[in-house]
Amino acid sequence: MMFASSFFSTLSSLKNNHSPESPLYKLVNELVKSSIGTTGFAKTDSGFVSFGEYGDLCFPFYSFGNITSLDLFGLDELILFSFYYCNRSRYSNILDIGGNIGLHSILMNKLGWSVSTYEPDPLHCNILARNIQLNQCTNILVHSKAVYNENKAIEFVRVEGNTTGSHIQGMKAMPYGNLSSFAVDCVDINELIRDIDFIKLDAEGAEGKILTGISPSYFDKIDIMAEISTIDNANIVFEFYNSLNSFNIFSQKTGWQRVNYLEDLPTSHREGSVFISSKDSVPFT
Repeated sequence: MMFASSFFSTLSSLKNNHSPESPLYKLVNELVKSSIGTTGFAKTDSGFVSFGEYGDLCFPFYSFGNITSLDLFGLDELILFSFYYCNRSRYSNILDIGGNIGLHSILMNKLGWSVSTYEPDPLHCNILARNIQLNQCTNILVHSKAVYNENKAIEFVRVEGNTTGSHIQGMKAMPYGNLSSFAVDCVDINELIRDIDFIKLDAEGAEGKILTGISPSYFDKIDIMAEISTIDNANIVFEFYNSLNSFNIFSQKTGWQRVNYLEDLPTSHREGSVFISSKDSVPFT
């Protein structure tokens, strides 16, 4: 069985090898990619599948265009799930920015966390709501809105060939393939985080605006796990958090070491996530 009962605990213990350049990461990544298609998650009528320490999970197959819901079970995502599990007693009120079709929110909820999920694409929101219902989750509030550094209506670009890459207009320099756009409401990040202790952020290019828009007064009580998707956003985040001094960035790219140089930051999802916190290390235990 791929997701044995101690899968996520074991994965968290390997945190020094979480860098995508690690030989062990590359080996495990190949094993995950070759195995995930043999699980029940590859079926559109999927029932419940044993998912390690999270117990049973129902997550039917869905196509985003050129990629599918199986890609949501890539090794980088599994590493995040191991982080959530390690911190199941540390957090309680969660903001999931970029909820997609609900996998992260559902797993967080299985840990007993209350989750507020923001997903601007109504296509994804419909599937997200169905997946929440299938898993009989409670305490997940879904908002069909985007999160930004101000309240405003804005154009949202749907990438038809890969809707996981859809984004706020202007956040990606060269979006590819067939595109459509529609207006979405954006909510100022500072209006959402008063009672939040953890943020998962996957904003497809808007992360620089969001992360630098957070009032520094919140960082004593909030941890953030974020994806950085462009070189420009890496520059923005690096300069902003360096100016604050008292907050740390840790990068999966370097095996969760503290970021000291711009080159330590990922510049695409292929290089993993960053952890932003006043803590002295990434709590994977």
